[in-house]
Amino acid sequence: MNLCLNVYKKYERIMKYVVQFLDDKECRLITNSDMKRIVADMRAKYQNSTFANLWVIVKSFITYGINNNRIPNDNLFATIKVVKKPKKVEYLTMEELDRIRNTTYSNPSLQRVADFAILEANLGLAYCDLVSIKREDIKEYNGIRYIQKQRAKTGVEYITVVGDEAMEILERYNYDISITNQVYNRYLKIVALQAGITKKLHSHLLRHTFAHHQLNEKHLNIATVSKMLGHTNLKQTMHYCQKHTNTILEEFVIANQG
Repeated sequence: MNLCLNVYKKYERIMKYVVQFLDDKECRLITNSDMKRIVADMRAKYQNSTFANLWVIVKSFITYGINNNRIPNDNLFATIKVVKKPKKVEYLTMEELDRIRNTTYSNPSLQRVADFAILEANLGLAYCDLVSIKREDIKEYNGIRYIQKQRAKTGVEYITVVGDEAMEILERYNYDISITNQVYNRYLKIVALQAGITKKLHSHLLRHTFAHHQLNEKHLNIATVSKMLGHTNLKQTMHYCQKHTNTILEEFVIANQG
């Protein structure tokens, strides 16, 4: 699996934490009690949502050891139940996207980031995949431009359509989206401030925005949106894309006409 640098560093940090917490204990001696102690320690240090995300990394780390016969498969995770409470998924409205498009920013760097924000909202890509786009990635089928690649974070294939606005932005910057995740998200906060947007603007919010509008305004089915986002299952997509009541009712009427 090819992980972008920031994701790799997070995995590396958690793996070092596990090794240090277990005090370099021999792999073959790791037990369910050790896992429970790690859970208790992490719960004390982190909020529930952060803990739940980090625990997934811990489990994948330990499971890798089990699959490679380094750690005994002795029900290490038995009786350990971690439930991630669903958070309300925010998104930008069309009016807020227009504000980002039409604001005159105080310097060219902010304008560049604002354009990348619109690009991300058009394509629905995560940061790692956005910055890896190259000219040769653009394919065409029956006049429809699209990108079909594997996600940098998970290796899962995604397919996203490259519309006229996205294409214009890519051409304007000659496919050069070289910006670090930290700088991108820091500048997004300033873009939001200058555009008069009160929501906390960050890269993932733009991915939520794409998913929301494809489901609620464009009426794409959830399986199609899931493939465009490069999700491994529909449950993951449902978290991102909570359909409005009016969307559900409109789709029901259309499907049952006649």
